[in-house]
Amino acid sequence: MENPNTPGLIVKANPFVEAKCKLDVYESRILAWGAQQIGRYDDGFAMCTLTRSDAVRLLGLDENYTLKKIRALLRKMHRHVIEIEEPNVDMGGEGWSDVSLITKSQYNSKTQEFKFRIHEDLKPYLLNLTGGNFTQLDFVTILGFRKVHTVRFYELCKKELMQSSETLFWRGLDKFKDMLGIPGKYKKYKDFEKYILTPTIEELKNIADIELEITPDKAGTKKFQMLQFDVKMIDPKKSGYWLQMRSFGLGDEKISAIMKDFGKEIVNETLLKYGKQISAGEYNNGEKMRNPAGVFLIKIKEVGERIGIQTSF
Repeated sequence: MENPNTPGLIVKANPFVEAKCKLDVYESRILAWGAQQIGRYDDGFAMCTLTRSDAVRLLGLDENYTLKKIRALLRKMHRHVIEIEEPNVDMGGEGWSDVSLITKSQYNSKTQEFKFRIHEDLKPYLLNLTGGNFTQLDFVTILGFRKVHTVRFYELCKKELMQSSETLFWRGLDKFKDMLGIPGKYKKYKDFEKYILTPTIEELKNIADIELEITPDKAGTKKFQMLQFDVKMIDPKKSGYWLQMRSFGLGDEKISAIMKDFGKEIVNETLLKYGKQISAGEYNNGEKMRNPAGVFLIKIKEVGERIGIQTSF
């Protein structure tokens, strides 16, 4: 599938963005991998190719377990059904569609390639999108998320931010839970806030440069019924990953060069693996780090070299 669009660009129809489904982190990455291979003028879905080495990087798994894990994930995605709400054009009124994610998957031990095909029923939501009723998403940003629901928050926020760098919108609490695939759970709002909202909003800010504040509203009743979303894009220099690199002793000019050479995916992976240790200023043996910035540069080069990125650092 030749893609004349920007590499790593994913374009989804807005009803697909707000579909009811719950994918785990790995499933979201696999679906994103396939979606970012779709070209602007494609009229169908070819088999998406995922090499074993790409799968190791995509999922962050030990290479010895990748084959078994990917096979289990693809089988699970065969069984997944998502519910997409949209007007019924033929009959009028509101309607919904239940759609599967993928139709076929296979593995070739000689080429060490996985292949899968996105379900043809998703064509209206991924192909030839016009009229502004779509959302553009960044594949690398999605790879940075580690929490189950952050991808859905990211997609919804990007949908609302398509026309402005700051916006305010509302969603019903129960409907939002349905969208996340957790209907009827977290009946106490404080639990929903503690286990879903707070950690997800924090990761969204650190990884996607999106600042989100959610305010519950009882809408004249005794229980919270509505959620107010106040969302805006923030300067990358105020994001969590940028501030963490600053704390190591790196200046903005050097951080900008790192972002240019390695990209957000490698930066986030390095911070995830080594950030806490470097922030603590100690090696595993308890010895103090004299140059945290230097240690970070060594580690990010190691992570980058594993996938073939060479730099002058």
